Amino acid sequence: MKINRLIIFSIILFAIILATYHQLFQTFYQQDEWIALGHIMTQTFPKYFEQFSKTALLGGGGRPLSVPLQYFLFSNFPFQAAPFVVFALVFHFLNSLLVFLLAKKITRNFLIASISAIFFATSSVSHQAVSWIGASPTTLPSAFFALFSILLYFHFLENEKRKFFYLSLFFALISFFFKESGIFIFILLPLIYRIYKKVSFYNSLKKHFVIIIYLCVAVLSRVYDLFFVNTGLTTTFVTRNSNTVERIILHSFVYPFESLSQVFIFPSIMWKFSHFFLSVVFPFVLHSPSGVLATETMGAEVISIALSSIILILIFLVYRNDKKNRKIILFTLLFFFLSFLPYVFLERGNAYLDSRYFYLGVVPASIIFSLLVNSIKNRLSKNYFFPIALLIIIFFYSQIKFINNELGYQVNLARERKNFLMSLKKLYPAVPTNSVFYITGNRDFYVPDHKIPFQQGMGYTLMVWYYKTGIIPKEFMNSFLWDIKEEGYREKENKGFGYYWNLGHLSTDLKRNEINKNRVIALFYDADKEKLVDITKSVREELK
Repeated sequence: MKINRLIIFSIILFAIILATYHQLFQTFYQQDEWIALGHIMTQTFPKYFEQFSKTALLGGGGRPLSVPLQYFLFSNFPFQAAPFVVFALVFHFLNSLLVFLLAKKITRNFLIASISAIFFATSSVSHQAVSWIGASPTTLPSAFFALFSILLYFHFLENEKRKFFYLSLFFALISFFFKESGIFIFILLPLIYRIYKKVSFYNSLKKHFVIIIYLCVAVLSRVYDLFFVNTGLTTTFVTRNSNTVERIILHSFVYPFESLSQVFIFPSIMWKFSHFFLSVVFPFVLHSPSGVLATETMGAEVISIALSSIILILIFLVYRNDKKNRKIILFTLLFFFLSFLPYVFLERGNAYLDSRYFYLGVVPASIIFSLLVNSIKNRLSKNYFFPIALLIIIFFYSQIKFINNELGYQVNLARERKNFLMSLKKLYPAVPTNSVFYITGNRDFYVPDHKIPFQQGMGYTLMVWYYKTGIIPKEFMNSFLWDIKEEGYREKENKGFGYYWNLGHLSTDLKRNEINKNRVIALFYDADKEKLVDITKSVREELK
C-alpha cells in the first residue's frame, strides 16, 4: 500500500514538473553555452581539461565530473536544446523525489514530505538551475548526489552501519566534483551527527576526520586559486573589488540571512514590495536616475531583512512549542545557511543571488515551509483544513505561473535567435576564407549599438556557427570577439576572420590590414520585422 502511494505521488510530481517546465523544449542557448560549445568544438577532451589549474582540480574546482558530461552533450548535440532539457527534467524530478524521501525520513509524515517535494519542484526562485542549459549539467547532478548523501547519512544515524557512513561520504565527494558549491556537505554532516547523537564537537569532528582534512585542502586550494591564480578573472568575484576579506565576512552573514525570505518570493514581487517601501520612506529616490537600482538593491535588501526576521521568529515559536521536531528544525536551518556559504566569494548584481544558487537552499526551505504549515494545521480546527489547502495550492500555482512567464520570455528570445541563424544560413550557408562580417540594424539589444538579439559578442557567435566549414582558426575560439561589443580582425596561417558593428572602424581596419573590401559580408537586422537583409553590395560601394 505504501509503495502504491509512493508511485501515485511520483506520477503526480512528474506531471507537475512537466506542467511547470514544458516550454523548455522551445528554448535555445542563452549566453555562456556559446563559449562552452566553442571551446569543445576546438579541443579534444584532455585538452579541454587543461584549462583548469592544478590547484583548482585538487580542491574540486574545474568540476571534474560535470566537464565530461558537458563535453558529451555539447559535442554530440550542438545547437540543440532538447537533450539538455530531457536531462534537466529527469534530474529535477529525481531531486524532487529525494526531497520527498528525505522529508519523509526525518518527519515520518507523508503530508509534510509531499508538500516539501512539490514546493521544491515548483520553486520559482531557483528555476534557473533547471531552465538554463549553462547550469543544469552541473547544478542538478551535484544536488542529486548531495541529497543522496544526506539521505544515506540519516540511514547511518538510525542503525550505525558503517557502509551507510562511507557511502554518504563518497556521494558527498561526488556532489562536490560535479560542482564545488557542494563543499558545504562536508561541514553539514558532522553537525548533523552532533545534533542527533548529542556528542561533543570534538567527538563529532574525530568521527569525520577524513572529510574534515579534505575540507581544509579543498578550501585552501580554492582560496589560493581565487586569490593568486585567477584573481580578477571576472567581475562577479570579490577579488575584483577593494576590501575583499571584509566583503567575504559580510557576505557570510548577509547572503544566508536575506535569502531566508527571498527563497519564498519571486524577484519581480520583491521589486514591487521594495518600490512601495521606497515610495513611502524615500520617494525622492524613486525619481532619481538610480531609482530602479535603489529598488532592486537597497529597498529589496531592507524588505528581505525584515521578512527574514519575521520568518526566524515564526521558526523559533515552532521550535519552542514543538519539542518533537526540534532536531529537524535545527538540521534544516543549518542546511539552509550552510548551502549559501560557497557563494560568499561572489558579488550580487542586485539584492538576489543568481537563481541557480538557490537550488539546494530550497530543499531545507521547503521542509521549513511544510513544518510551519503542519504546525498551523495542528493548532486549528478541522474546519480550516480546506482554506489552508486552498492557500497552499494557490501559492504553488503562482510559483508555476512565475516560471511559465519567465520561460515564455525565453521562448520568444529563442524563436528570434533561431530565426536569425536560420536566415543567416539561408543567405550564406558557407562563407569564404578571410571573411569580414559587418552587421547593423534598427534597434539596440542589451547595450547601445548592439543591433542583434544575442547576449554575447556576435563575432564569436558567427565563428561558432561557421566553425565546421573550416574557415576559422581554432586559436580564435578561445575568447576572440566574445565581449558583447568587441570587434576586430585577425589572421593566422593565411586564415582570417573579422566582425564589425561600426562602419568607420571597419573602413579603417580594411586599410590598415590591406583587406579587400570584397571580403566584406554586410547584413541589416530589421528587429521590427525580425528579418535579416543582405546589404553587402551597398556597403561595399560605400567602403570605396
